[in-house]
Amino acid sequence: MPCRNDRVWPRYVPALAGALLVLLAPGVSPAQQGPSDPPPPAGSLNPAAFEHLWQPGGQHAAAIPDYRSPECPGCPNRNWGRAVAATIGVNAIFTLTNLAFRPDERYEFQVTPQTWWDNLKYGFIFDDNNFRINQFGHPYQGGLYFSAGRANGLNYWESSVLVALGSFTWECCGETNRASMNDFYSTTMGGMVIGEIQHRLATLVLDTTATESRTAREVAAAVIDPVGGFFRIIHGEWGKVRENRPDRRPDVLTMSLQGGALWRGAGGTLDEASAFPYVELDFGYGDLVRTPFRKPFDAFQSSFVLGGGKGVSELVVLGRVYGKALAQSPAGAASFLVTQGFAYLTNPAYDLGGQSVDVGIGAVKTLGRRTSLSFLAMGQFVPLAAISAEYVDINERTYDFGPAIGASAVAALRWNGAPVLRLFYHSSFINSVNGSDATHYVDMLQARGEFPIGKTFGAGGSFTLFTRTSKYPAAPDSYTKYPESRVFLSYRF
Repeated sequence: MPCRNDRVWPRYVPALAGALLVLLAPGVSPAQQGPSDPPPPAGSLNPAAFEHLWQPGGQHAAAIPDYRSPECPGCPNRNWGRAVAATIGVNAIFTLTNLAFRPDERYEFQVTPQTWWDNLKYGFIFDDNNFRINQFGHPYQGGLYFSAGRANGLNYWESSVLVALGSFTWECCGETNRASMNDFYSTTMGGMVIGEIQHRLATLVLDTTATESRTAREVAAAVIDPVGGFFRIIHGEWGKVRENRPDRRPDVLTMSLQGGALWRGAGGTLDEASAFPYVELDFGYGDLVRTPFRKPFDAFQSSFVLGGGKGVSELVVLGRVYGKALAQSPAGAASFLVTQGFAYLTNPAYDLGGQSVDVGIGAVKTLGRRTSLSFLAMGQFVPLAAISAEYVDINERTYDFGPAIGASAVAALRWNGAPVLRLFYHSSFINSVNGSDATHYVDMLQARGEFPIGKTFGAGGSFTLFTRTSKYPAAPDSYTKYPESRVFLSYRF
């Protein structure tokens, strides 16, 4: 069987899987709404449950001071020294924890200057870890490095430097194993996305003007953003009553919870498919099209799915890092967008993951007092995607690594801001550089409908078709087709 495996890398400790609760954010699942669906128009939804977190009127966003401004009383002081020390400290905690709780594998973490030099001298390889560790564990660890910067007053891009620093120093100096190319990439790119979401959600939960239930808010924010919570204690901010950060609340905030059952077929049909229960939480922060752009991730969407055949089966994030309004009026809006994405899809049928940079156009058209049509078309580049494949048997790994290019398009008809009909299509090409000698062509087509029941409840269903065509120069080609059907009840907060 063809196989490109330069070296393998022993198993890496899962990075605090329990902290997955951090990301109870979600909003864009390829199986439910597609990773490019823009949120409802600004001001179209103002749920009473969020009134204490809500600041209506996107037009006010331009008045928010920059993070360096003394007019930002709730922002942490800038301190590069503390941020770098905290980044190295995160690595030290991981190494010491592994030494204490993995006695059979202590040799992997008994680092010395000689092991550091050896890793630097021999360079990077691709490792052999399983999909969950490489595509979720390492990005979560990267989010801790990122949070070290945000908790010490650094902006998005400055904090991304810390993620690269933390990832590099872990790969070279945190273990005796050879440094991993794929870990460095997923930790850095994935950590930027996850860390910024942790930072923004913790800021949203934490109301520094509150006196009642303040401890509960502080604890909840610390669970979401552990590094940020630690530095609130160090900075003497824990429990202190003061003015909130001016950019604490977005102009649009949406959240919905769905629960139901799904059937995923093999062999191209649903004839013998078993039903799996699942729960999905979707979260929209800002409006990708209408919210005025000021800073990276001032608008993002995320989707988190439990169940469906595995414990955690989906985590998809799309965050805006740049936006330029092309048209804005009550009748509609259009924007040029650059986004950063995170995809983690795993189920009994297939695995697909990676961190992307996307460029495209988003538009919203008002059709009536309660109805609107949204559209988004994006081109995508994934420097290193991961996809399940035949002919891969590298210890725990059953998937290929390789760069990918692709495109997505999604259109949604909305009623009172909620999507009642959504059509989504994604296509990508992945060229394997490690694993099997293959090129993969992936297509995903999805249709979803939801019928509102009152103001907050809904019922609906979706049908998704995922196909993968894999071409192997030295082995038989493969074509796999996985249809999926879902029915669900939903609740909009």
